[in-house]
Amino acid sequence: MKISEIKIPARSRKDMGNIDSLAASITEVGLLHWPVVDGAGTLVAGARRLAAVKQLGWAEVTVRTVKTLGEAVLALKAERDENTCREALRPVEAWELGQRLKKMLKPEADKRRKETQGRPKKDEEQTGGKLPAVSRGRVTDAVGEAVGMSRKTFEKIDAVMKAVAANPLWVPIVEKMNETGKVDAAFQQVKKKERQEKLRKMDWPKDKYRVIYADPAWSYNDKRLDSVSGGGASGSYETESTEAICARQAGRIALQDSVLFLWVTSPLLPDGLKVMEAWGFTYKASFVWDKQQGFNGHYNDVCHELLLLGVRGSCTPESETLFRSVISEPKRKHSAKPESF
Repeated sequence: MKISEIKIPARSRKDMGNIDSLAASITEVGLLHWPVVDGAGTLVAGARRLAAVKQLGWAEVTVRTVKTLGEAVLALKAERDENTCREALRPVEAWELGQRLKKMLKPEADKRRKETQGRPKKDEEQTGGKLPAVSRGRVTDAVGEAVGMSRKTFEKIDAVMKAVAANPLWVPIVEKMNETGKVDAAFQQVKKKERQEKLRKMDWPKDKYRVIYADPAWSYNDKRLDSVSGGGASGSYETESTEAICARQAGRIALQDSVLFLWVTSPLLPDGLKVMEAWGFTYKASFVWDKQQGFNGHYNDVCHELLLLGVRGSCTPESETLFRSVISEPKRKHSAKPESF
């Protein structure tokens, strides 16, 4: 095939590597693996080989033409291997290669879905069909396999790329992911930013209230306390820094004469007082919840949690009966508070 007639699409891997050494190898032993094109003459795999023979002055080159989806998938795997044997694909490169494969797979997968819709699973498994096996599963499974990673990892990269496309200021997250190869860290960072953005845009109630009851999503510096394995908050929900909690300004929905009940754990007592002040309340007292079960701390076996009481203006109890400051009830699921409070 004439080299000038081969259509070259946008390349997933931007760095072509050392073409000189590849050209020298072709001169010495010949072109052992032909470039791969589809029926339209578009290059599927072999960009480095094509660049090398161009450098050698070739006008024509023998190519392999793929006609079926299965052959195209194998060809893309070949492109992956051609690159990963030299250097592992970076996350963005793998994602770009995966996007090309998804475009090829989706029409056939949609066709397979329509053909098997309503058909019993057993019958579906026994029917060979005209499509290659890869199209019977999830498109992202095939894509992940083709680019050399799990479906879950590829989907995380995809989520990061889409989020950053919608929020250009987050581009450094992609750059760091591509540099370090740490996909999960980038994914978690993007998800955290998305949640923070959602909270920032949250509509506050228009009414004002006499009683404010708050249980912030405190974050700990101690990774053991703030991890899934340590039973911490970040294993159950998205946590926030003390500064972010202060910025919530919950006092905006409080009456001039109002009371704030604020939950805080013992290690973060100073942070709780800081938030209370930032929201416009003055600390007055506290309640202690005895959980009847300890959680090993650094200095003692912590088995209690604090409910701080702060006041804005003048807001004393309406009842003459005062409640005891210590309530003992067993701990339930994570972050669930006793109904007695």
